[in-house]
Amino acid sequence: MRVVAGIIFDSENRILITRRAKGQSRELLWEFPGGKVEEGESDEEALKREIREELCLEIDVLSFFTQVNHSYPDLNIELVAYLCKLKGGNICLTVHQEYKWIEPKDVLSYSLAKADKKIAEHIIKRLIHKKEDS
Repeated sequence: MRVVAGIIFDSENRILITRRAKGQSRELLWEFPGGKVEEGESDEEALKREIREELCLEIDVLSFFTQVNHSYPDLNIELVAYLCKLKGGNICLTVHQEYKWIEPKDVLSYSLAKADKKIAEHIIKRLIHKKEDS
């Protein structure tokens, strides 16, 4: 299953993470928001639609960031992450229990779903360490 995720930055360069609701698969774990790509949709279209439907936000999809494949007991996913910028809207939680705007350096201190943890490791390696090397 192809799934897209947004690494959404706000004006303060924080990123958005959301917490899955109780009763959902991978309940109460944190993730980068996004969802399934529907037939005939591009990744970018799917990501914008999912963020609008699940969080009432508008985003600009800036660029591809990374892709990971992960097998959960109940499904195999191809998770494709994109760097995004918050464009507007006020967060409304329609499927998630909670959200947080966090500093990118803190991303691994949250209990992330396993596929999302792989994305977070890329954030630390590519965004954080790159800044430190500059």
